[in-house]
Amino acid sequence: MVLKYILIKPITDITGSVYEIRFQKFRMELKFVNKYVLIICLLIAMTNTISALAQPNKDLWQMNGTLVKYAYAENADSGREHIILELKDTNAIPVWFAVDIHRSVCFTDKCRPLNLWIFWNGTGGYLGFDLYNDDPLTKTDHESFSQADYSKLHWLLADTAPIIKYIKEEDLVVDTAIHTEEVDGYSGATRPSLQQELVQDAAYTCYTLWHIVYGTIQKEIGKLIDQRVNSSYLKSVFDHQESTYKLWAINFIKRHPQYDSAFSSTVIELITSDDENLSKQALNYFESIRLSEPGTQLKLTSMMDVFPEQRGYELLWKLKKLDKVNDKTILILLEKFNEGKIKTPLLGYIYDLIQPENLQDDGIKKILKDLVSHKNLYVRKLTSQLLDKYKQ
Repeated sequence: MVLKYILIKPITDITGSVYEIRFQKFRMELKFVNKYVLIICLLIAMTNTISALAQPNKDLWQMNGTLVKYAYAENADSGREHIILELKDTNAIPVWFAVDIHRSVCFTDKCRPLNLWIFWNGTGGYLGFDLYNDDPLTKTDHESFSQADYSKLHWLLADTAPIIKYIKEEDLVVDTAIHTEEVDGYSGATRPSLQQELVQDAAYTCYTLWHIVYGTIQKEIGKLIDQRVNSSYLKSVFDHQESTYKLWAINFIKRHPQYDSAFSSTVIELITSDDENLSKQALNYFESIRLSEPGTQLKLTSMMDVFPEQRGYELLWKLKKLDKVNDKTILILLEKFNEGKIKTPLLGYIYDLIQPENLQDDGIKKILKDLVSHKNLYVRKLTSQLLDKYKQ
C-alpha cells in the first residue's frame, strides 16, 4: 500500500536546524506492522520536531560562509533604512538573507517595539527569525510569547497566503476598549474568526511581521538575486542539492527565456526527480509555446520512459493540446510502446495525438499495421479503430 503523510525534517545542508514541511510518499509492506503503533511513532516524531521549532532560531548565525552587507531604504517617505545581510557559500550562492527589524505595532509608539531578525532563504523565501539581543516578543500587557506562540508565529510567517493577506489591519481586533495613550495596539480582543490563525492577543504583531516578510524587503532581496544571474550562476544553482534552488532557477528561466536553450535539457532531467513538486514544476516549465518546438518534443518523449508515471500522463495531455505533434515525436512514442517501455493504458493517449497527416509517415504506418495483429486484444481493437477512423 502507499502511505502518504507529512514529514517534517531538518534541512541540515542549508539551514542548520530550520525545519520545513515536505510531502513524501512511502511504499510500505504492512504485513505484521500494527498500524496504530506506526501512527503513534509518527506523532511522537512530529511532536519532537515541532518542539525544536518552538523557539527563535539561533543556529543560522553559526553557519559558514561569507557575510555581505547591502544598504537599503524601505521607501523615500518612511525614512527607514535597513542593512540587508547576505551569507554566501563557497560558490557565491546565497545561503540566507537577514534584516533586523525595530518597529512599534501600537497606536502611541509608547509600547514595547518589535526587535528581531527576520531571515529569508537563498531564493528569497521566508526562512525563520531570531530575537534581537534576546529581547522577547510580547502580547497583551507585555506578556512574553511562550514557546508555543513562537512556533505558531513561525508557521504563520511560512504561509504565503494566510487569511491576514486579504484583510485590513483595522479588521484584526474587536474594539473593546477606549484607546488612551497607555493602551497599545494589542489591547483589542482578536476577532474570533482569526483566533486559530494568529497568536492570541498578538494580532498586530502577526499582521505586521507577515507583511514585512512578504513586502518591500523581500522584493529588494529578489532584485539582489536577479542582478547577479548569468549562465554560470544558473549552473551553480541547478547543481545545488536543495530542491528550493532548482525550483527558483526554473521560475527564473520562465521569466528570462534567453536562457531556455542553454538549460532546457537540465530542466528535462529534473522531471525524473524523486521530489514530486520539483518533478511537476520541471514538466510545467514546458508550456505550449516551448512544447510546440519539435526539438523539445523529441527531447521530452525520448526520456518519457524514465519519468515518474504520472508525469508521462501529463506530458501526453500537454501534447494533446497542441495543434500538431511532430511525426518523429509520435514515432518515438510508438517505438517505446513496442519495446515495452510505455504501458498499454497510455496507448490511447498516444493515438489521440495522431492526425491524418501523421499517417503519411512510413514509420508510423508500419508500426500501426503491426499493432493490428498485437497479442493484446485491447491494443488490436484500439489500433483498428484508429485506422478505420482515418480510412487507413
